[in-house]
Amino acid sequence: MKKTALSFLRTLYVAAPKGCLQYYKGISGTVESFNFQGNMTTYEGTPQIAELKYAACVEKVDGYCGIAWERNTAVGDMSFTVSGNANTLSPGLIGTLDASATGTADCIDDYVIIPGGVVSSGIIADRYCGLGFPIRVYSTHQPFTLYTVTDDNEMPDSAGTTGTNGGFSLNYQQITC
Repeated sequence: MKKTALSFLRTLYVAAPKGCLQYYKGISGTVESFNFQGNMTTYEGTPQIAELKYAACVEKVDGYCGIAWERNTAVGDMSFTVSGNANTLSPGLIGTLDASATGTADCIDDYVIIPGGVVSSGIIADRYCGLGFPIRVYSTHQPFTLYTVTDDNEMPDSAGTTGTNGGFSLNYQQITC
């Protein structure tokens, strides 16, 4: 059967699955929230976008059955500032495990969801928030999806107590099981 230019393009540009606002292909890569600005040492950028609920999906590669998520340290300590006040935390704590939070009790307003997430220490959690991210989060839940949720309170106020979150930049690596 002769391939047309249109059929060739369809094989190159596969549409994202239904419900995926961002779609990534490959064994490894980086997922960033909208508006994320890398390489900040203190909060100095545009806040994460208010009132979002969307999914970033990663196409499963044959031979792989899981995915590992890590904070993108190449863009600095501010690579995961999803909730909390980045302007009041010691710069040495931003980005660390001590500045992170997990679970439905702590992650209420702004957070990411990794279905079936298991922190490298063995803690099972699907919600992640705060000003840091666990060392590594594994999941074998398929399809590989990372959900982003933000509330309506993202703009800086006069006291500088809100709007100090720039979003996230997370690296993923598909894993064999």
